[in-house]
Amino acid sequence: MQRDKTLLRGWNRLDALALFFQHSRERAISWLLRDYHSAAKDWRVLDIGCGSGRLLLLLREMGIGRKLFGCDVDSKELDKKLTALAMPMAVNPHDTLAFAHASFDLIVQSVVFSSVPDAGVRVKLALEMDRVLVPGGNILWYDVIRTRGNLIGFDRKELGRLFPGYAMKGFRCGLSYRLAAALAYKSQALVTLAEALPFWRSHWAFILTKPTI
Repeated sequence: MQRDKTLLRGWNRLDALALFFQHSRERAISWLLRDYHSAAKDWRVLDIGCGSGRLLLLLREMGIGRKLFGCDVDSKELDKKLTALAMPMAVNPHDTLAFAHASFDLIVQSVVFSSVPDAGVRVKLALEMDRVLVPGGNILWYDVIRTRGNLIGFDRKELGRLFPGYAMKGFRCGLSYRLAAALAYKSQALVTLAEALPFWRSHWAFILTKPTI
């Protein structure tokens, strides 16, 4: 499985490129969750492919979630951060989630589906996410738009096939790795300005809402 190059850089805030992508994702998540904040403080939250738990920490800083959980296929990453985060985490294969039906109000996935080359596994994971999400619950989706290298791009139609009946709202954000790298080391203002141009944006940020019945 190949993860996004920005993730492989470890999100080091001293690295201008990683800093841009981190800020871009944080802005997108904050904008998508702004209307839910009063209720979100009591949510049970699951991060699929949580890695070292950085996104869970961000959600906790935003006041999102009464209980936060993470799962990943990489047990080494979980072992490194489990104690420091003080959050329950589990090692899971891609297509199985070790949680009961309707366990979570919010499920987060950030550049996970694009890293799974097998379409059948992606479908199984989507079904598992639907199973453990409460009716009326939300999926926070952040992933690439276009297929590049070993990463699989997604459009609205594909999301609709993975999560039929879900309401969708969101937008494009981010920049391609090459363009962001060319600009970020010159100026954070310049790379942020480039992200304002819709045709250069590289990622989807969506809230998918499960039907209540």
